[in-house]
Amino acid sequence: MNSNPAQTRVAAVAVLKLLRPLQWIKNLFVFAPLLFSVSAWSFHSFWVTFAAFLAFCFAASAVYIFNDLNDAERDRRHPTKRFRPIASGQVAPWVAALAIVVLVALSAAVLIAAAPAALGAAGAYLLLNIAYTLRLKHLPVVDIFCIAAGFVLRVFAGGLALGVPISSWTFVTTLCLALYLASVKRHQELLRVDPTQERAQSCNSIR
Repeated sequence: MNSNPAQTRVAAVAVLKLLRPLQWIKNLFVFAPLLFSVSAWSFHSFWVTFAAFLAFCFAASAVYIFNDLNDAERDRRHPTKRFRPIASGQVAPWVAALAIVVLVALSAAVLIAAAPAALGAAGAYLLLNIAYTLRLKHLPVVDIFCIAAGFVLRVFAGGLALGVPISSWTFVTTLCLALYLASVKRHQELLRVDPTQERAQSCNSIR
């Protein structure tokens, strides 16, 4: 059977979009314990932290795909989200489900091989985001704290991988920064939903 190179390229791009690699930058929070533990710096320390970062990239992609699968019908009625790979039909649901299984398995395999102490944090991250997708994201305020908790779990994963305890200062700083980022993100989403609010906000910014 001859495969169409153009179709193969389109499918590959769709799968890549489904993974949302640009969002992996959030997982750099995993490196926070290493940055604040100068005495722990070594090749091994960097390696186990990088492994935790890579595992969270796989886990985050699995979470995004799960969310897209859950919201596919709703996304099809949205002016911009209808172009997402699953909602648009570029990626079949069974392919997306298989990708989730593969990504979770890869995340677990990386942690088992290089940073088994961080398995609990990664598991908690996955469970939190499943609950977030199914229910918690529809609860005001609770949704913001769930997003913030995801960032905190990343930091804890980095600390567990290194074997370095997370100080209360690091915890509070991460939580406050994450709450701020989550609040800004939610505010921007609300503005996109209501253009009138966006115009009002522009006026307030100018003022």
